[in-house]
Amino acid sequence: MLRWTIILGIASSLACICSCDEPRLGEGLYNTYDIWDEMPVERYLPNESELDFDVAGSLSGEFGRYLDGHTNAPSLSVMAYDGIVTLELTGGTGNGVAMTILNLTNSMVSEFVPGTRIAAIPNTSLVINGDVRRDYEGLEIIGCTGPELEDWTEDFPASSVDIAVDAHPEASHVSRVTFTAHFDPEEMKQQVLRAEREYYADVDAYTCGDEGEYDCGSDSDSFSLTDDDILSMYEFPDRPMHITGSFTIIRPPSDR
Repeated sequence: MLRWTIILGIASSLACICSCDEPRLGEGLYNTYDIWDEMPVERYLPNESELDFDVAGSLSGEFGRYLDGHTNAPSLSVMAYDGIVTLELTGGTGNGVAMTILNLTNSMVSEFVPGTRIAAIPNTSLVINGDVRRDYEGLEIIGCTGPELEDWTEDFPASSVDIAVDAHPEASHVSRVTFTAHFDPEEMKQQVLRAEREYYADVDAYTCGDEGEYDCGSDSDSFSLTDDDILSMYEFPDRPMHITGSFTIIRPPSDR
């Protein structure tokens, strides 16, 4: 998918965790916690976040050829490294597997307090309880499905996402995060075109600008690319799709 992971990722530090095709990091340890009677979490590295991501919730949606409804026995894995928390929510679909990857910066994680409502367009804007933030890069969501783990037939970054954080009715230090990731092909195409044009403008500014590396004149190949040329370098869904999921977080004792 070429520059998907460059133009729609959080930052260059996420280059190693930006696709469903990346290998997992070992077997991990299971920690059972059933405040919602859900599946346990699998941890690969110590969690650097201020919150404890504890159990998986639901995973459902309409995405690709293998997700049309709810998944069976969803599980959650958590990896934290260098200020980035990566969550992988996985479930069986009957005839295959679905997975959603959430890459979150610690600043994004800090927004997960009860009552929060978030609407985001990756690399464009973030709205938290009505507060609009432009060019925010603290969130990335990737959806994928396939016949089995690591064999993904669909693998796309979300074009937008909605997130809700709600408190547990009987445990004030426990909250549930519910998200719906949208994969709209027309929105994804516009995002790609915008990012590619910015990319090529930066390239031309360097190669044909004051540095004088090349005498490009009016024959710059980058600006001769049509929209169709750019879009042909990418794969897009053939229809709007979505994935909805949830997981539980626990605030540390100092915040209770």
